[in-house]
Amino acid sequence: KYDLTMYMPLVDKVQAGGSFKVFRINYNAASPYGNDTPYSSVPGLEPFALSTSYRSYQAGAYLQATKNLTPRFDLTLGGRVDNYRVLGQTRFSPRAGLNYRVTDRLSWTASYGTYYQQPAFLFVSAFPENAALVPGRANHYVTGLAWTPSAGLRVTVEGYRKNYKDYPVARDLPSVSLANIGDTFSVGTSIAICGVL
Repeated sequence: KYDLTMYMPLVDKVQAGGSFKVFRINYNAASPYGNDTPYSSVPGLEPFALSTSYRSYQAGAYLQATKNLTPRFDLTLGGRVDNYRVLGQTRFSPRAGLNYRVTDRLSWTASYGTYYQQPAFLFVSAFPENAALVPGRANHYVTGLAWTPSAGLRVTVEGYRKNYKDYPVARDLPSVSLANIGDTFSVGTSIAICGVL
């Protein structure tokens, strides 16, 4: 990972960076009797046996610039590119932010950003149809106030909204998604996820 910050005359501040991750995947997992889930009256859904080892990569880079439009008003624009090798997908994520210093101690901020996340490697590997998944997308809208009563203290209050797209759901059980089965993939939660909202 590398990050660089430069101060330049025309745009005031430029930030750039990149990262490269290597994942060594080694799975030996099975659910030969499938999954009995409260979401379905049919027992033994989606039996699977998985024994695989592979290596995957994830690369990303970003660039953003901040301009002081007035002595109290800053605008930041930028974007990020990520490549998800296991999915064979590349995504661009735009970002924008505003900062207005109401007083020397009180600032108002607002920002927008698109964020992507790939499903866990085990979800992608357990069922062949899950290899066709795309990175999940969330558009974030954030605004808030920051108060700095002293040099060592800062108090912030923020509100946000997230809009999701391309969110994986179970193929045979549309009421099941990666959100309501938790953040782990255990034998008791094995499902083919191949659809998206």
